[in-house]
Amino acid sequence: MRLNRRRLIVAPLTILSLCFASAAYAGGGNPSLTNDCDIAITLMCHFDGNITLNNLNLVEATYNAQLPQVPTLDLNPTGFFSGSYTPNPGQDIKSGMIMANFLVSYFAVKGGNAFELYKLATPSTQFSWNTNDIPNGGGNAPGLSHLLWIGYSAAPPPPPPPPPTGVPEPATWAMMIIGFGAAGSMLRRRKTIIA
Repeated sequence: MRLNRRRLIVAPLTILSLCFASAAYAGGGNPSLTNDCDIAITLMCHFDGNITLNNLNLVEATYNAQLPQVPTLDLNPTGFFSGSYTPNPGQDIKSGMIMANFLVSYFAVKGGNAFELYKLATPSTQFSWNTNDIPNGGGNAPGLSHLLWIGYSAAPPPPPPPPPTGVPEPATWAMMIIGFGAAGSMLRRRKTIIA
């Protein structure tokens, strides 16, 4: 009987420690959506917690579970591209501009204990960011912890091909052939005058 009690105590502790280990591995607390937002309309959602490339699936699941009435968020599709930036320790950066080598659709700005997930209305290779939308206890914008941006295309789509050149109509061909024939017959019938 004593062995069974021990298993009942050890098993929940093991599961609890695994949960804490996975949260620490994800780079902080699991993300939680703090407001009801439709990223397709507002183009921004506020989350408490952390966002990294390792926990994109958690961010998706959090958004999709709390907002089931809106189109699902897909941050981790097949063939996605990503980039990130972390300032050097001691730097207090609060705004800037990023130029990526692919079309960016989403980007996240992490500062303090929260992050903002933004959707670009039109995917672009550059975007500007700031930490003003992240709440901070003192009322000032927090410094940047890190940036993460995600896109789905390696390069802008190529421009459409030029329209095909027109093909002359049959009447145009007939006039052109008659013109060449008339010019050739005039050259052939021309008599040389000896002076």
